[in-house]
Amino acid sequence: MDAITGVRRQMKELADGTIRVTVDIDMQFKDAFLANFPIDTPIAIVRMTQEASARQLRANIVSQENRMNGLGLLAVRWCKETMFWEWLEDNFGNEIYSEEDAADAVKAICNIESRKELNTNAPAAEFFNKHVRIPYMNFLEELKDA
Repeated sequence: MDAITGVRRQMKELADGTIRVTVDIDMQFKDAFLANFPIDTPIAIVRMTQEASARQLRANIVSQENRMNGLGLLAVRWCKETMFWEWLEDNFGNEIYSEEDAADAVKAICNIESRKELNTNAPAAEFFNKHVRIPYMNFLEELKDA
């Protein structure tokens, strides 16, 4: 198995001194992660060196099409959720009353004509990740912790 990379996001110390760490795993590694790390599986954590990080970045660029394929589908799924509608309204000022409104907002925000373009348009996918996907995921995580 190759390395499954992620980014450390949060840490919380439990009453017994144990720390609980939240790591965002890129969606391209989801299946490998789920197959190899069921609940309560012992793991080892290793910090990536700059060289390893650069190597992984190059590998990610090569597999960019695979990584982006899920973004269009993710956008479609989220546009069906009223929580996402509210988040779009609060963060982008769009008035969202339906799935279609949410889809139109995502397309306008990312400057695309179809959410499918998130699968093939690298700048749009990068923008979606930076300004929609990651902030919305953080918002959902904050709700879960509240």
